[in-house]
Amino acid sequence: MTDNEKEIIKEVVNRTIEELKQNGMLIDIDYKNYTEIREKIRRYYEKGRKNRDKDIDEAIKELKNDEYIDILEKHYHDGMTIEKIAEEFDVSTATIKRNKKRLCLEIYKKISKNR
Repeated sequence: MTDNEKEIIKEVVNRTIEELKQNGMLIDIDYKNYTEIREKIRRYYEKGRKNRDKDIDEAIKELKNDEYIDILEKHYHDGMTIEKIAEEFDVSTATIKRNKKRLCLEIYKKISKNR
């Protein structure tokens, strides 16, 4: 098989996967995990410090040096909108959304490993 044929196959597979996702025939595992952990993080910030999920607490502590970690507290605890957080960080809303999702998925991976 030539390199050109491999590229064509790769492109066809990528297009097929995207079409399946758009038609609800294929679930993006990251989306499922993100939806699940988002709710857990929201509940984590709603509870008092003593009643918080210790695994999430530890995962957040491990990420304390991430320049965007404060997004989670600002959004889930303080109730700030993505737009307000973007203003505060002086970045686009897309940057905030992308990093919020990335952080949530990193926390998901860390707590999944512990269970």
